[in-house]
Amino acid sequence: MYVCRLLSLTLAGWFLLISTDRVRAQSAMHFVDQTADSGIDFQHVDGGSGARYIVEYISAGVAALDFDGDGLTDLYFLNGGALPGSHHNPTPTNRLYKNLGGFRFQDVTSQAGVGDDGHGLGVAAADVDGDGDQDLFVNNFGPNVLYLNQGDGTFAVSPDNDKLKCAERVGAGVSFLDIDADGVVDLFVANYVDFSFESPVTRQFRGHSIYPSPQDFAPVADRLFHGQGDGNFKDISQSSGLSDVAGTGMGCLVTDFDKDGDSDIFVCNDVMANFLLENDGSGNFAEIGLLSGAAFDFAGVPQGSMGVAGGDVDLDGHVDLLVTSYQEEAAVLYRNSGAGYFEDLTVKAGELRHTVPDVTWGVGLCDFDLDGDLDAFMASGHLMDNVSQTDDTQTYAARNFVFENDGQGSFTNVTDQAGPGLDSIAVSRGTVQTDLDNDGDIDVVVLNSNASPRLLENRTQANHHWLQLELHGTSATRDGLGAAVTVVAGDFHLVQEVYSGSGYQSHSGRRLCFGLGDETGSVTVDVRWLDAPAERFENLPVDQLHVLIQGQGTPAQ
Repeated sequence: MYVCRLLSLTLAGWFLLISTDRVRAQSAMHFVDQTADSGIDFQHVDGGSGARYIVEYISAGVAALDFDGDGLTDLYFLNGGALPGSHHNPTPTNRLYKNLGGFRFQDVTSQAGVGDDGHGLGVAAADVDGDGDQDLFVNNFGPNVLYLNQGDGTFAVSPDNDKLKCAERVGAGVSFLDIDADGVVDLFVANYVDFSFESPVTRQFRGHSIYPSPQDFAPVADRLFHGQGDGNFKDISQSSGLSDVAGTGMGCLVTDFDKDGDSDIFVCNDVMANFLLENDGSGNFAEIGLLSGAAFDFAGVPQGSMGVAGGDVDLDGHVDLLVTSYQEEAAVLYRNSGAGYFEDLTVKAGELRHTVPDVTWGVGLCDFDLDGDLDAFMASGHLMDNVSQTDDTQTYAARNFVFENDGQGSFTNVTDQAGPGLDSIAVSRGTVQTDLDNDGDIDVVVLNSNASPRLLENRTQANHHWLQLELHGTSATRDGLGAAVTVVAGDFHLVQEVYSGSGYQSHSGRRLCFGLGDETGSVTVDVRWLDAPAERFENLPVDQLHVLIQGQGTPAQ
């Protein structure tokens, strides 16, 4: 995000903008904004006071989790902190909202004890201590915090929290994972830049004050913590190889890109090469971003990479990556070749080029119309609040995007046809996609900078069938982290993985959602656990949520 990109398009941007438009399809997708009547009164602040600290515009993410185990997905919003020179009354804090059903929510932050007042950036949830409920980790600018769920609607700060604080770091995305398939939850923490209030950087452009670039600061190594099984962690950043490389981390995703049975880590780096940290199976990592083809775009240019979503967009059985980016760069589709490397297929991916003029942040790949392929949602909004004064083609607030997949990995921009929920103009950051009302389709939550969030109910009338899954590990982690799931229904062979932490510094929950089109027959599900042979679960009826418990299936063929 450097100044010269405010002056001219990148080579890739020019190429994408002049590509021929496809004929617009009429979308069946339909979203309605339910925020006003939801009971969610959260207001995000970035902590800004006019000093333009770089940590202001990168805040913040949102998490979807069922913290009380009642079968309804709750929401946890991160807030920015009160930075020097800013004054807020009351002090901004993170907020937890309990899902009451019917798109109604109740603020339970105080009762739950999760009102952290740090400068929130990234968040993820998982059952860290194996007691059956979802714990929370918040990655801040400043001290981080691990909240352990007590199982009674309250959380307590982990006794081991001091090891995880990383107080000197500017946090970013975060993921829980199992690096060595020992059934114990580990923690990956991305970091952004080496920033402090004692050495701020100021910038001017065309006579106006602007935010500095990440290139004005030194990059920072990410951190890896090995779980001890009781909510405690050991810092293994150096011995695992993560300390060998430093980047400007933002969003991250844990995925087994090469299908060798272990968890690798993709990290979006801002205006520098992305990282792909390849796991050797024992929790040691080598950075292979350049060798894998996922470091740069097709022109060999480092993107202002923000967020990342993983999913099999072309139904070939391999998890691809969709990465959001800065103004005058298209969001990039990295297709997984299945041979250990990625190809930038953005040019062939239809109308993803429509993101070129915008800054995109949160991203999700999910089947909104339940037709059996993965569509895309992207949150949009500039980072410069005065951008229109330096570039009359730009605005601070923007519309978010919805793209419809044709089943072969080519996307059509259907934002204009996707209902009134997409009419909102805001400065969006983190987003999650999950079924908030348990009706089988996927809804959307968007955190907006310095504003209220948006809850978008999916009211698509496609009359398609669906299947939802939650994994319950026994020898594997309780959440089945890193497990690969294949759903077979008629001609559909649909692949997803269990993630904790994705998009832009956010967490969309542990539930896997599959669209099945017109298929009504029973479904077969194969689960490849990280620590055990694959299992098969057969004769699952459609249009239901199923909990698959490790050990209760039969050996997969």
